[in-house]
Amino acid sequence: MKSYKYSAFISYRHESPDQEIAQKLHSIIENYHIPSPLKETLGVSKMGRVFRDQEELQLSSDLGEEIRAALRDSQWLICICSPRYLKSKWCLEELDYFISLGRRDHILAILVEKEPIDSFPYSLRYEIIDGVQVEREPLAADVRATSIQESIKKLNNEKLRILAPMLGVNYDDLKQRDRIRKNKIMLITIACAFILLASFLTYVIVKNKQITNERNSALIAESKWLAQSANEALDNGNKNLSLLLSLEALPKDGNNPDRPIVDEAVSALYNALIYGANDQYSAIYDINMPYTKYIGLLDYLAIKNGDEILFYNKTDGKLNPDADVGDLMYKVSFNEMTYKEKAEKDYNSLSDEEKRVLGLDSYFSIHNIYRGENELSTIKAYSTIYLAINSDNKLYLYDSKLIRHTYSVDLAQYRDDGFFKYTWYDFSVPNEEMAIYIDSSADGNYIVSVYSPYVVIWDTASEKINNILFYPDFDKGYFKNINIDPQKPILGILTKSGNVFIYDIDNKKTICCMDNQSIPLDGFYFNVDGTKILAYSTAKNTIMLFNANTGELLQKLNVDFNLESAQYFCIDGYGNATRDDYIVASGKNIIRVYMAGNSSSMEIITSLKETNARTHDNFTTLSLSGETVFTYTTTTSFNKYLCVNDAKTGKVLHRYDIPVFINQTVSLGHNEVFVFGTNNLSKEAEDEYAVTKVFNGSSGEFIETITFIPDFNGDGKADEGTVKTYECKNISYSKQVDALIAEVHKYIDNKYIDSLFILDGKSHELLWNISANLSKHEFEFDENEYEVVGLGYQLIHDGNDMLIIYRCKKKDAPSYTSEGIMGVEIRNVRTGQCKSAYTLNIEYLLNIEYNFVYFVDEENGLLYTRKINISKNKEDDLNSFYDLYSGDLKGQIGYYEYIELYNNKFSKEKYWLFGNHRVRAKDNIVYDIDSNEVVLKFQNNIKILSSSENGEALEIMYTGIDKFSSTCYVVHHTDLNTMIFSANEMLNGRELTLEEKKRYFLE
Repeated sequence: MKSYKYSAFISYRHESPDQEIAQKLHSIIENYHIPSPLKETLGVSKMGRVFRDQEELQLSSDLGEEIRAALRDSQWLICICSPRYLKSKWCLEELDYFISLGRRDHILAILVEKEPIDSFPYSLRYEIIDGVQVEREPLAADVRATSIQESIKKLNNEKLRILAPMLGVNYDDLKQRDRIRKNKIMLITIACAFILLASFLTYVIVKNKQITNERNSALIAESKWLAQSANEALDNGNKNLSLLLSLEALPKDGNNPDRPIVDEAVSALYNALIYGANDQYSAIYDINMPYTKYIGLLDYLAIKNGDEILFYNKTDGKLNPDADVGDLMYKVSFNEMTYKEKAEKDYNSLSDEEKRVLGLDSYFSIHNIYRGENELSTIKAYSTIYLAINSDNKLYLYDSKLIRHTYSVDLAQYRDDGFFKYTWYDFSVPNEEMAIYIDSSADGNYIVSVYSPYVVIWDTASEKINNILFYPDFDKGYFKNINIDPQKPILGILTKSGNVFIYDIDNKKTICCMDNQSIPLDGFYFNVDGTKILAYSTAKNTIMLFNANTGELLQKLNVDFNLESAQYFCIDGYGNATRDDYIVASGKNIIRVYMAGNSSSMEIITSLKETNARTHDNFTTLSLSGETVFTYTTTTSFNKYLCVNDAKTGKVLHRYDIPVFINQTVSLGHNEVFVFGTNNLSKEAEDEYAVTKVFNGSSGEFIETITFIPDFNGDGKADEGTVKTYECKNISYSKQVDALIAEVHKYIDNKYIDSLFILDGKSHELLWNISANLSKHEFEFDENEYEVVGLGYQLIHDGNDMLIIYRCKKKDAPSYTSEGIMGVEIRNVRTGQCKSAYTLNIEYLLNIEYNFVYFVDEENGLLYTRKINISKNKEDDLNSFYDLYSGDLKGQIGYYEYIELYNNKFSKEKYWLFGNHRVRAKDNIVYDIDSNEVVLKFQNNIKILSSSENGEALEIMYTGIDKFSSTCYVVHHTDLNTMIFSANEMLNGRELTLEEKKRYFLE
């Protein structure tokens, strides 16, 4: 077999893309590694050299002996075929010379462009055999593509199809062997790489853990510092900055945190979200510019400066020059800002003839739009009814076509009674008799007009005067203006002395006067639900927020400019709020915007609606599930009802009228809420004994009334001689045995518990009962010398048992003495079986009505008792402790040691649950009793009222409020992402400024 110098000769045209493909093919052939098994079989170790002419031959020269020699010394000829190849004289000569060597079967073709007929030379496609032209199909590879890169990629894929005939092997066999070779190489490479990678990964893991720990430590330190800065910003009243810093200290996504979640940062975010709790406002920005009018809509504060209207973002005060006046209808809003102005404009647009037809004269000066047009059947078909009062004090209700109603009042009798003086002008009545303002109630049942010395209220149903109010019944000043509650027939009256009174039109009585602390008020508005009054004083540059039901001052804002007015951001045509989360205050060249502390975080904190709860313990409680809140509410008129609110929204679900005074509400097993009240005012037969009402803790619906009938001999009938004036004052629950323990007191002397009723927790059926003076007790005492006057109890052994303490007073002893003994029993809660009983002789009788005078140390099996001794110094008191089961005296301790032991026990047992935190409140903070860390922080001192069993909700009330408070809130323990969402919603796109970022080292 002949040995060749070159394994292949590449014939090609020196133009693109032919030359790039030839160059790549050259590299492929020379660099191909023949599979080892083939090397042995073929006796070759490599493909060999490839000849590829680097320069285009000159047109005038011969093919050249060097080229011919290379063709002779090449085993294969590979033609790079394209239409350009056919135009090259030298390429065709190379092909013809190689064919002339008798080596046609060693020619390969690479098709680059077009079809074979357009690119393959004639001599390659046809052969003359014995004088006959025969068509041949050359060995070829197709690398046609739309770009050079794609052609080269195809060439890589087709290389085995080219190399297989050159090696004299089958294409599929070469492909299989090549795959095996590659797999071996890959396995070896992977094995080596794995060893290197394993070593590297070990290093990386160790190093990365070190770096991660260092990074996390730095981020934790940064988060704690940012959290501290956020709390400081909140203390300074900068709620937005506090929110932003808290968010910087926390991950963007709580489920996939990009930084550690630090408890202090979560707490700081909670603090910022709950700050203000809906009715506390703080300034968020000023706009300094002259203005003639301003009006607030949902997203913008529009300010009219001459003929120019400018629009500022509601939340950050930034000017928006692109706001569309037409789309936002600000022109209409400014031109017809109040219904009074609209009514006056429509009246003035009537022609004299139209006025004459309507029976109207030209002396109407007071106008407004009637609110209740859809309530009165006689005028409900008309969309707009106007109110107007003429100089004769005749009131007209009309639309543009017809007079609907006319009212009038003869004021002469009141004038004669001396309620106001004569001051005559050119009118036919004294100026004090001229109407100042006219309005109607939301239900349309009343129309109210105000004059200087009196207010006239018309009843639209009877078309008669309902009442006339005179200024002496309020204060010494004449009347200045009125406003009507947006929902109820409640009238607000502003006097010229600067006082605001709230008057109940239905019941014809004054509810309260705003406690404005001698600051004269110039104007006022109801909030959106009529529960609050916003008022302002220009003399004192003060804005004040009041409870509309009690007159209590809720908040006072002092401005540092000459105040001209203050109103809610969004108001209706009557001046009342349509939204009350923002307040706008204005001076001559300044507008200041205040934001409610919790305008966008209802997922975090909920204000309970329509509640006016007593500030004492146990008058409001969350259900175990945290879904509802039960509040015993007393109005200023001393109407009593049980209000059930949705804990998430604050809305009222139910209101139950309560004819008696409620002692307490508690939420116990099976998510049931128990409400206790006296029955002495009720004459119903089933209420002669103590009762409690049971409600569903999820829906707030009434379930049943439980009546506690004394049956201490177990005959199924009420015991003879038992006093029927009893009341149930409390119920506790043993979850361990599913039993309820109800405390029943004598109403006439309810200092001590008289009886205990133990009920099944689910069915409420009586399991057993015991009484202080009617039951047979297991401890022994001289009944002739002592009498049992009351009892107390405490659950022990995880609620399986109960310790019962009896006060046994010496008979015939003077009332001021405290001689007696104490009886002790330990009973099974479920069965009432007595496990231990004994008496204790004590020097000073234990006042068992106070729970702090005894407690159990179960761990050491001890019963501690404390003497109440007012005749000695506390330092001299010696308090005893006994064996819990035998009553043997074990020792005595001093007052302060006893108090320390009791407080330690109390701190473990008396707590509220918020998330996983066991918490209590002190001043304005809620802290974890185990770690002492701050969990929540409020702007005012608070009191915790209740918590849900699952820790998902905490009910709080601001302290320092006398008797009643409508400020009850539920704070929800929620996931971090909900908090982050609420914070971003509240910020509404606000970000840290560059200056703030630099100040807190975030830039």
